[in-house]
Amino acid sequence: MVPSEVPARGPSEDPMAPQGTSLYTVLAAAVAAARYDNPLHKELTYHYVYDEGALFMLTRDKMAQVIGLGSPGLNIFKHFPAVTAAKGALQKELAAQGGGMTSEPRSDALVATASISTQAGLGCDPDKPSLGGFTCYLNGILEARMLTNEETITYEFRGTMRWFDIWDFDSMRPARPGEEAQAHPETRTKSGEEATRMGAAFLPGVAFNIESEDAPIRQKDTDPAPEW
Repeated sequence: MVPSEVPARGPSEDPMAPQGTSLYTVLAAAVAAARYDNPLHKELTYHYVYDEGALFMLTRDKMAQVIGLGSPGLNIFKHFPAVTAAKGALQKELAAQGGGMTSEPRSDALVATASISTQAGLGCDPDKPSLGGFTCYLNGILEARMLTNEETITYEFRGTMRWFDIWDFDSMRPARPGEEAQAHPETRTKSGEEATRMGAAFLPGVAFNIESEDAPIRQKDTDPAPEW
């Protein structure tokens, strides 16, 4: 080989690598990070390799790299069984207040509320590979409202959500046919599970906890996705 006047770029010159990092570690991290075209996935991979298990905090912007704004991957009225149960209880409460059709028109609306403090497993959007499955904690108020002399009840949740995950290359069940396009918290696609097992076997690093900031969130039962 003809010597070049351009200095070689060694492993310690990787912008995310600490001094003294082995060439193998740098190359393994680079290969794992490059597998998916998602900035957050790359950041999480390097954090696993270089940050010795330190906590990783998700800002709202980083949360949007897991589930996009307006995505069906997050739906308060579909993904949280406690919210479904609360809807049934509020419906009964409105009925006890005299809800439903009456012979005399009412000028007011009937309102009932319930406190919600629950959690559910969610999955990242298929086009945003990052956390995979994680836990979403939901806290707030569910309001049920029945307008004048109507039988239809509208529901709205207002509160906050907080996410938690452990990033550790844990193995999961490969998705069955029909689950490939879903954000399913207990499965991975075949390619995703292959990448996870490869990382567990060959990528040096330390598992770490992921937490998020408390993000304001609200949704009506007629909305396809929440605002947050």
